Amino acid sequence: MTKRLTETTAQMDCAIGSRIRSIRLLRGMSQMALAEQLGITFQQVQKYEKGTNRVAASTLVIISGALQVSPMELLGLEADAGKNTAFAELTHRYRDLELRVAHARRALGSDDIAPETSVTIGVEIDKAGRMQPLVGSPPN
Repeated sequence: MTKRLTETTAQMDCAIGSRIRSIRLLRGMSQMALAEQLGITFQQVQKYEKGTNRVAASTLVIISGALQVSPMELLGLEADAGKNTAFAELTHRYRDLELRVAHARRALGSDDIAPETSVTIGVEIDKAGRMQPLVGSPPN
């Protein structure tokens, strides 16, 4: 039973760290910049993001403030997915990017490119709670 609990908590530590990393990158922030805001070393941020070191609850609250998200979002427990969550923001940015690419294609006169050469961009959340980019051709 102890081994199972240890495995579960290790997975949760990795998932929380992955969310910290994803949101930090979404904010365009380096590990060094986040570390400076928190008053810790970038190596410590790196250990949190990898799940090597467990994030204390008080530290999680401080990190969430630095990343401008709720602590619940870092835990993967955001109650209202329709709220302005980092995931919703990331999805919005990808859609905006797709629109910009479409406008650029029209401006360059490359609107006649076959649909199978188009690329869609999206994200999904894997079992560990990490945001994974999806890149591929649109469905027919």
